[in-house]
Amino acid sequence: ALANAPPQFERFYGAAGGLAGYGGGLVGGKPSTLGGVPAEKARYGYETNVATWKEVQVEGLDKGVGGIDSKWAGPGSQRAFCITRGPVDAQFTSNPDQVIQSLSGAEPGLQDAFKNGQTTYTKTTINGIDFLDYDLSGTASHYMVRVGVQWDRLFAFFVTAPESSFAANKDTLQRTLTSFELYQQA
Repeated sequence: ALANAPPQFERFYGAAGGLAGYGGGLVGGKPSTLGGVPAEKARYGYETNVATWKEVQVEGLDKGVGGIDSKWAGPGSQRAFCITRGPVDAQFTSNPDQVIQSLSGAEPGLQDAFKNGQTTYTKTTINGIDFLDYDLSGTASHYMVRVGVQWDRLFAFFVTAPESSFAANKDTLQRTLTSFELYQQA
């Protein structure tokens, strides 16, 4: 895939399940040998630019310790990944600073961005689920994070790029972030 290829967005579906149930799913309706599940089994989904981004295998340590459920890598050190944790109270998102601080241990650069950069957030509701959308500009990396709670589980979706290339890639990164949603059927 070429870094300057035209965007080709496809939806990834994740189940937030155990490692044993992963693999053999679908990305954009095509068979996938990595993560992902059919849409009817999904707990969450998001769009990614499959023309230039590639899914990255989630290792057992990442899944078991870090709670990483899916991850993608794009050109120029761009990344997208979903973390799930549970159980958490539905009111957990009522303190936005506490939420982002609790997630900073999962991603070393996020801690730097939270402590040394500028953090803003907005609240949004999608399909009846409340989300916090964060924008964190750090010294090295820029993060956009969407956080929501469903089934007593925290879902945090991260999209990040080096601060030096963030502005040039903001539209693609923003589309990926805002496409993240949780589903009721799982």
